[in-house]
Amino acid sequence: MNDHLIHNLKISILWRLLFNIITIGLIIYLFNTVKRIEWYTWLILLIYPMYLTIKEQKILLEIGVNGDQISLISYSILGGRKELKLKTSEIIELDHFKGFVVKYKNSFGKNTDTFQINAEPWNNIYGQIKILKLAVQQLENKNS
Repeated sequence: MNDHLIHNLKISILWRLLFNIITIGLIIYLFNTVKRIEWYTWLILLIYPMYLTIKEQKILLEIGVNGDQISLISYSILGGRKELKLKTSEIIELDHFKGFVVKYKNSFGKNTDTFQINAEPWNNIYGQIKILKLAVQQLENKNS
């Protein structure tokens, strides 16, 4: 399907983790020369930014629009492959701010999911996003 996107995500996360380890290691080393830092502080300062780097990475693999049903298939390192099924009437807002943002309502209230678009410009993801936006606009026009 879109396995090359998952491969690209893993490579980009690996490079970010390597950059974070080197940068934070240098900062800790410089602070350690001024005042001694305990080992558990080192551990926290190294692991927490790495966790944030891995946690926030969720890429959009595919969007399916079938009448009133919309399915968003995504992949993250910690969560694996997930599918979010929505009705067109549940979508509140679609936006391209720091990725592809989908705001929707469900039984627990309003939720926001942010997906990175880790695809080439010629990939079909952009066409699927356009089809999704048109479907939501058509629903809004019907309701108004």
